[in-house]
Amino acid sequence: MKSIVKVEIKRILKTESLMAFFAVALILSVNSSCQAVKSYELWNGNGFVASGWENLKHGKENADNRSIEEVIVMLKNTHAAVYVNETNIEKLVALNYSDREAGNLSDGEINSFFENRLKTIKRKLDESSNFNYTESEKEMFMEKARELTGLRGGFAEGWKLLNRDMGSFMPFILIIISIIIMPLFADDAQTKMKELSQSTKNGKKRLDLARIATAFGVGSVLYFVAIIFYFFVKMIPLGFSGGGEYIQSSEDTFFLYSISHMQGSLSGTAAVAMQRLFL
Repeated sequence: MKSIVKVEIKRILKTESLMAFFAVALILSVNSSCQAVKSYELWNGNGFVASGWENLKHGKENADNRSIEEVIVMLKNTHAAVYVNETNIEKLVALNYSDREAGNLSDGEINSFFENRLKTIKRKLDESSNFNYTESEKEMFMEKARELTGLRGGFAEGWKLLNRDMGSFMPFILIIISIIIMPLFADDAQTKMKELSQSTKNGKKRLDLARIATAFGVGSVLYFVAIIFYFFVKMIPLGFSGGGEYIQSSEDTFFLYSISHMQGSLSGTAAVAMQRLFL
């Protein structure tokens, strides 16, 4: 069967198709990266303040890997949130304290960050209009929420945007991969593999298995190569730091399961790969 697989791989992996695949991956990756950087441009009532590059550079240099309570106190003392490392904390404060600002919080309220987070989660569960949770389900969710006892104020913009934008990149790549492997299941006049297989014992079964193995093998390799390609193009301008930070340090602060940005990226990539394998 190995010889059949080799023939089938050569049949679908033409130079033109590979060049087209990597060209699409490059265009999508570069466009996504440029759009991400542009989204960090700063403007105010007087006009342009800073470019996306300048905003990100400031965030990388000034993001403090201290506890979330210490970072909120520092923001409270600056009286303004301008750059990304500051606006991220201000957004987190607004979410956790019902749209209030860091400058309006007392020291006691800041030190009760996680207690307030739990109260907000409990209220959201009670007020949910989409799901009617039972008391046991609410208690299970609250137990998971209580497991988070600390957050850091580090810089993780690359990982946050990677997790956010990967979902729009994957479908295009899967479509291109499907187009590449589609000829496997069509008749080939050059190799006449179908006619040859039918002339041997169990030939059709072996050919079908070889083509299925080729489809999954080639598809998986192309998929992960594209993901790795996208990862580096996306992360180089945004930065690789912060992968170990919990996703609750961003706008996902009410997410109940304590996982890091890196774990979120890996689980999302693996989930799509598994869907492709079984669907």
